[in-house]
Amino acid sequence: MSHDLSDVAGFWVDSATGVLTDISGDINNLSINGGNALIDDTGLGDSNRTEQRDLGAVKRMSITFMMNSTTEAIFAPLVAAGTSVAKTVQAKLRTGSYISGESNVGAVSLSVPVGMQTGTAEFSSLSGSGFDHTSVAL
Repeated sequence: MSHDLSDVAGFWVDSATGVLTDISGDINNLSINGGNALIDDTGLGDSNRTEQRDLGAVKRMSITFMMNSTTEAIFAPLVAAGTSVAKTVQAKLRTGSYISGESNVGAVSLSVPVGMQTGTAEFSSLSGSGFDHTSVAL
């Protein structure tokens, strides 16, 4: 079995004008979080802690990106406004494997050190069932 490499991966997000924009070349880290989280369901009077599995949907994506005119136009207004907006996001894991859907943009951070300017952004699925995993791009 071969391992997937990042050269086949990609990431798209709505631009400030609402057009799905490929910013794959500006992303240096993509994290997709889901799976079965544990929910504490210990009741009063229980002598031991008990947990049950949560639904296993992919609920969050986060990216680390390099700043340029494209990423600045998408993310700087979100930092300045201090508010969340809905954006469509799509992650390509490999050919024929996409995770996508509508999301709320969570924390956005821009970093301006000496040298390369970077940023981070988090996306949470608007759907109770999480993001979609399909074999077809949006």
